[in-house]
Amino acid sequence: LLAHNSRCCLVGSVTLPSGAGATTQWTPSAGANWQNVDEFPAPNNDTDYNETATLNNIDLFTHGVSGLAAPETVEAAVIVLRARRTVTGGATPTLRAVARVGGVNFFTASQSMANDLVYNEFIFVFTLNPATSLPWTAGEYDAAEFGYQLTAAPGAGNIRVTTCWPAASNTDWTSGTAEAY
Repeated sequence: LLAHNSRCCLVGSVTLPSGAGATTQWTPSAGANWQNVDEFPAPNNDTDYNETATLNNIDLFTHGVSGLAAPETVEAAVIVLRARRTVTGGATPTLRAVARVGGVNFFTASQSMANDLVYNEFIFVFTLNPATSLPWTAGEYDAAEFGYQLTAAPGAGNIRVTTCWPAASNTDWTSGTAEAY
């Protein structure tokens, strides 16, 4: 569930990571990168995760199909990350979401991480397909890869990501605020 503009709404379809994408640069705690971030709805925190301190490292993942059929459009591709620092202090790290469409990476704005050791949710939204500047079709969403990038290194310790789940949203996300539950 996600809350948008202070109201509860269902996401059209959560599509969990199902394989490695074009880039997997973060270090997995075990197994393959995609297997460490596929928990939904309950994250397992430090049981498995991907981590890095290297600026601009990217992890991308293929994902399950949305179940939407033409002519349905996707109001937004919503990417929810759950991440934390391993050490406090140092510089303020930032993350952003990545959508890979047609072999090209597109990025959201970066979000800053708190100076604590608590897992926090980060919600990133691609309201339009960044390759076409038009609403996503179900086929375009299903073919895209989604993931994350470290855009400012922490200065000390690493950044851990324990969940990354994209969702094909059936809610208008062009304005307002969002929270994950």
